[in-house]
Amino acid sequence: MSLDKNWKISLVLFVSFLIFYAIQIPLYTSKPDVLVFALRSMAESPIFDIAYLNSSTYLSCNPMPNYHLGHTLILWVAYHIFPGSITQTIWLSGFISAISGALTVVLTFLIWKKLNLTTKQSLIIALIVGLIPSFWEESIIGEVYALQFLFILLFFYSFLSEKWIWSGFFFLYACLISPLSGLSFSLILLKSKDKETLLKAFWIGLTSLIVYLLIYFSIGSNLLDLLNPPS
Repeated sequence: MSLDKNWKISLVLFVSFLIFYAIQIPLYTSKPDVLVFALRSMAESPIFDIAYLNSSTYLSCNPMPNYHLGHTLILWVAYHIFPGSITQTIWLSGFISAISGALTVVLTFLIWKKLNLTTKQSLIIALIVGLIPSFWEESIIGEVYALQFLFILLFFYSFLSEKWIWSGFFFLYACLISPLSGLSFSLILLKSKDKETLLKAFWIGLTSLIVYLLIYFSIGSNLLDLLNPPS
């Protein structure tokens, strides 16, 4: 199948799942994290130094550092680009998740094609991923996970495509959305276990780690505070 045909399928997948997710996005929710993420995004500047709530809320405890920097930045930009009443609800944060979810379905299809599955097999897997209940839910609410999935797959797709700089950038950003994204690095073994591939992966991982730590150092945030969360 030609590359053009693959991208036509990708476009259909993206539009179909974006509409499917978008029509289910709620305007309101009782989920505290979703509410906090949306409220923080309305601040005059992105809140990078602390996670969730102000230090005064924790009395004598230290607040946790913001370990969702990547999500904070994208959501803040979205809430300041789109004017009007829509920014007074959680719909916009859910729409970011819907876009992320639809793109994740597309990347699932493209990745399995690159791993030499047939078009039919890759398409079935992508459709199943998009309809998994937990993933489905994360693609309609303003949580961090759909965006995290997207950047993890962007990292892996770029690695499979041997776009090393882009692969490193996407891996770094996935970790800035959630440090648990670092666990996805083992995906590189699906490409190859040869020495050259592993060496490139080592340098991508090391560079991403250094830049990640430099970013947190530059904003004066102590990641070690994550090991001592407030009670």
